[in-house]
Amino acid sequence: MHRGELFKGLPFHDYEQGKRSSLTTAIHQYDANTILHTPIEELSKHFEESYTVEPLLIKRDEMYADQPQEENVRERVMDRVWNEQVNVSNSYISFAVHLPFEGDTGLFGVEPSSRMYSMSQQMDASIVGNEIVLRYRVLATENANLESHYSHDIQIITTNADRLNQDLGRWNSQVAGIVRDRLNEKRTNASKNQTLIQSLKIPIKKRDDVPATYTIPEVQRKPKIVQTPKVKTYTPEPTLEAEEYENILTIIKDMALAMERSPATFAKLTEEEIRDFFLILLNGHYKGTATGETFNGAGKTDILIRHQNANAFIAECKFWKGQKKLDEAIGQLLGYVTWRDTKTSIVLFNKQTDLSSVLEKTQETLKAHKNFKSEYALKSSELEGSDTIFGYKFVHPSDPDKEIFLTLMAFQITAPDIQ
Repeated sequence: MHRGELFKGLPFHDYEQGKRSSLTTAIHQYDANTILHTPIEELSKHFEESYTVEPLLIKRDEMYADQPQEENVRERVMDRVWNEQVNVSNSYISFAVHLPFEGDTGLFGVEPSSRMYSMSQQMDASIVGNEIVLRYRVLATENANLESHYSHDIQIITTNADRLNQDLGRWNSQVAGIVRDRLNEKRTNASKNQTLIQSLKIPIKKRDDVPATYTIPEVQRKPKIVQTPKVKTYTPEPTLEAEEYENILTIIKDMALAMERSPATFAKLTEEEIRDFFLILLNGHYKGTATGETFNGAGKTDILIRHQNANAFIAECKFWKGQKKLDEAIGQLLGYVTWRDTKTSIVLFNKQTDLSSVLEKTQETLKAHKNFKSEYALKSSELEGSDTIFGYKFVHPSDPDKEIFLTLMAFQITAPDIQ
């Protein structure tokens, strides 16, 4: 945090609206099948714990100060008698007061609905670890009572912390009700969608005229799912093996290459229509079973493989519309993997003419993302060395000790007559 005033910046009303919007989005993006099959009490507890904000605790009784330092300074000041600048020697005392606290440091940038501030002096505060550090520099002739220089700042900080905690208390009291309402809405919509899907009762049939570049094998594959060890009653999340992950990516790549060879046809399609081509092909390779190990569409552009009501693989099909939209797609993808060890992909289609420039911008965007961790090398001979396929590791948004594998696959589908 920059040095200066505390509790100054984002008004609490805006902070609260942001928390409400984030909570609504998190529940909206949460997996529908999990919503249907998980007790509402468990889901409510998770979201309530995630969005309840712990109040700030200012430990005034643990306050301490650094050893004061004296310095002599030669400086120019205005002489009131002669009304001109003169050189004088002054002695200053510099010291810092440390005020320990507990809580989210980001709250010091939130302005409570009723804020106390100083009319007489500018506070020089900064956050260092779990301490508020207040710095002072006073003339040695004024150091008879150093306490008078910091006591008012301490009062302002503790008062504003108390007022912000009151605001947080009102927000926290609303969280449970908001969570319940949003979960019930999500469950109702998910139930309707599930009923609609089941009412179709139309099996997907393999085509006989599939081009050789992405031929569906006669033997149906079952994705290899590795179960992590169970702890007490915890149900482990499914993990897709690296070999199976890269096989899925290869299938997508072959389909996309076929689209590149017929740009006049595919360049006219929407993201959702292109997604449907991948779904048909993947269902031809991965036959659905009772455990849910099958590919299905979720939302508008998603491709996913499910196992025991959890996501093992998720992909997003997107047209290149600039770095901002790609960054939003990354955030959308990471939003789907909460609580999951998931391997993911963004399948990007470029309609512009300069694919090389687009590839540079995509890599910049991915590496600049706050959850980016490192690059990683794909091992499959079908994928390694590709100029348009890049592997990355991201930090899991809900667990910094877990990794998400994200593969960017870029393709060109600009028809000669489409600009």
